[in-house]
Amino acid sequence: MNRIAIIVGLVLLAAAGFGWYQYSYLPDQEAAEAARVAEEDAARAADEAREAAEAAREEAAAAAEETEDAAAQAASDAAAAADAATAAASDAAAAAAAATEEAARTAGEAASSAADAAVEAAKEAAAAATLAARNAADAAGELLPEDLLRVETFDRARVDAMIDSSDLDPSTKERLKNTIDAAQSTPELLGPALETVRTSLGFAPSAAEAD
Repeated sequence: MNRIAIIVGLVLLAAAGFGWYQYSYLPDQEAAEAARVAEEDAARAADEAREAAEAAREEAAAAAEETEDAAAQAASDAAAAADAATAAASDAAAAAAAATEEAARTAGEAASSAADAAVEAAKEAAAAATLAARNAADAAGELLPEDLLRVETFDRARVDAMIDSSDLDPSTKERLKNTIDAAQSTPELLGPALETVRTSLGFAPSAAEAD
């Protein structure tokens, strides 16, 4: 805009100088004609300069408007892309959290089921062991002392108690226990050893030995 104003000023100055020159040195008629022509040229140049300035202003305004619109559109597109990225990240995080929760729940249910099964099995095993021990205790309680000195119903703890509570001398008691120690792992030797204890304690020989 400033350049156009300068150009217009120069044109006007040139026209004025030319007119002054013509007026001073040419005859009056020629000077007048030259002045008129110069004035017309100056006016035309001014009009052209004005039109050029107006066109330049309009072009600048249009360019600025286009630039502003493009910038606004770019900003809008960037905002939309950011919103989409945020939404995608949120969806991914929610999906990951749901998957983790589901996996934890499934693992917890499986672990709980396994623990329940183990507890149930342990209870059943304990009940079976208790029943077996009770049956064994009941059966042992029904046995006579001499029955404990048979291979099929031998009870080492009760036999030791019988020997310790007997009237035998300590050396005999020790000898009988050592005899049982040496024979209890072999059924063929345990029978004769138990017969020795029966005889020492005053019990009658077993039916097998009597035969």
